Parts: sequence; C-alpha cells; structure tokens
Amino acid sequence: MTGGPGPCLNGMELKLIDANLRLYPQRVHERSFAAFEASGMVLLLKNKMNLELSSEDQIINDFNQLQQVHRTAVSIYQLFPRRCRLTRALEVMSSICFQPGSPFTLADRVDPVDTKLILRSKEMDTLNEYNEQNAWKYQMCSTIYFEGILSSTKNKAVAFVMTNNALTPMNAYWPHQYIDFLRFWVTKAHPDNKTVAQRFETLLKTCNDKPMIVSAADTAPTPELLKKCTDRGVYVMKRLAANSMKFAFIR
Repeated sequence: MTGGPGPCLNGMELKLIDANLRLYPQRVHERSFAAFEASGMVLLLKNKMNLELSSEDQIINDFNQLQQVHRTAVSIYQLFPRRCRLTRALEVMSSICFQPGSPFTLADRVDPVDTKLILRSKEMDTLNEYNEQNAWKYQMCSTIYFEGILSSTKNKAVAFVMTNNALTPMNAYWPHQYIDFLRFWVTKAHPDNKTVAQRFETLLKTCNDKPMIVSAADTAPTPELLKKCTDRGVYVMKRLAANSMKFAFIR
C-alpha cells in the first residue's frame, strides 16, 4: 500500500526506531519539524534497520517532503542527533565520513556550540593585538563559529567545516585566518572563555596543529576561485545534485 499526502491537521503516523532497534509509532505534523530543529535532531528515512546514518538514508527536511516520500507499509524513520549548526553541515560531514579512506566517522562529530567563541570586553586587547600584528590581513571579528567539527583522536585528524549557498573569495581567506587567530588566542589569557580555549587547544593538539579546513557549497565555484581555495589548503566540496544530501570534493 502506498501512502499519499495526508491531511496536515492530523499529521502522519510514522514508525520510528528507538535506541534498542524497536519500532514505535509517532505522529508527525508540519510543526513537528520546528521542534526537531529546536532540539538539534533531524528526521531520517532509513534504508536499513540500524542506528547509524548511512549514505543510503535520506534526511527529511519538512512535512511536504515527508508526504512525497512516505510509503505506509515499508517506511521506517529515525530521529538522529544533528550535532552541528545546520542540516547542510551534517550532510557535508557525513559525505566526508563516507569517503573511502576517511579518517573520520560520524561518531567523531564535536558539537560546535561547545566551541563557539565570542570575545568579551576583557579579551578585546587580545583581538586588537592580533589585528595590529597582522594589519596586512583582513581584520579579525570578535566571533568565530564553525558549522561543523570532526575530531578523531585515533587518527590524529580534525576537520573544521563551513557551508555556503555559493563560495566567495572570502572562503579562500577567512578559514585559515580563523585558525591562525585561534593559535594566537589560546596562548593568551581568556577570562571569559576558558572552557572554549581548552577545547580549541585540544582540537589543535589532536591534529598536530594541522587541521583540515572544508568549505562546502550547493554549487561549484569558478575555476579561479577553486584554485585560490586549494592553493591555500582549503578543501572544497559541492552538492552532487539539487535534492541530494551527498557532497563531493572537487579539485
């Protein structure tokens, strides 16, 4: 039996997988997706009965998409922790993890909320000192927030992920400057951000101060912009198709 679009008022009853791989019913409405977003979860249409996100699973972003893909007799779902700023960042990180030979798994995700850096008044002297010493660069701002982070202690690898609708020349410069500033900042006093400083210091030590920087976009950059990014060691990824959750590295 094929389930077509149901009434939004009553929602749709789905079969969801729990932590013990048992199925339980849950009614999902249009407004449910705002609740998923607020709680840092995404709804997955599962390809197999497991708890891991696989390359065959599909992220359901809204109720309209759910109505289009739902098959009453066979569809099973899972609420999966996003552990990143945006669903697009999860798509990028999963694409990185699914690459052959990748040093990362999705278990290596670090919630970027825990590393959001907002410089307060007591730390502005550090920011001003950095900007004075690096006047030839773009002036650093007082907030640094990566959309996704992967960290593998086992493989001594860290990836900082940034996503965009389309890349701009700033994507070739800002990511490395963020890292350069963080190297400078963690050596200074940080009365308002001790915990964040410790986390960034740990991340940089994990990868021997050689993090992977990834800029991903829904569209491919121009050849000139791609060269600027790769020349500066920024890995570039693009979405494979408009409705795909998969991204691929381009060189």
